[in-house]
Amino acid sequence: MKSQTGAIFTLGRGAIISDSNKQKTNARSSTEAELNGVDDKISKILWSKRFIEHQGFKVKLTVIYQDNTSTIKLAENGKTSSGKRTRHFDIKLFYITDLIDKDEV
Repeated sequence: MKSQTGAIFTLGRGAIISDSNKQKTNARSSTEAELNGVDDKISKILWSKRFIEHQGFKVKLTVIYQDNTSTIKLAENGKTSSGKRTRHFDIKLFYITDLIDKDEV
């Protein structure tokens, strides 16, 4: 079964973009579904951030809120924190870890 992914982009106190869609792939676990969701939305987040910066505004902080503890751990630590249940995750999902290390998100 494919999961639903959604995101709301805010600027100041208001929402500027809202997005919701079904994921392109089937996930074997909620952690994998959450990582897929972050990976799906991160390109739109970075594009929006860069667009705003090119308009002459400064973006102080880009925050992604996540409620799945395993997903947070994998996003922060990458493949090093994966165990038997997460070994099948695709390497593209750890692009998120690289962005966190570069302080982009």
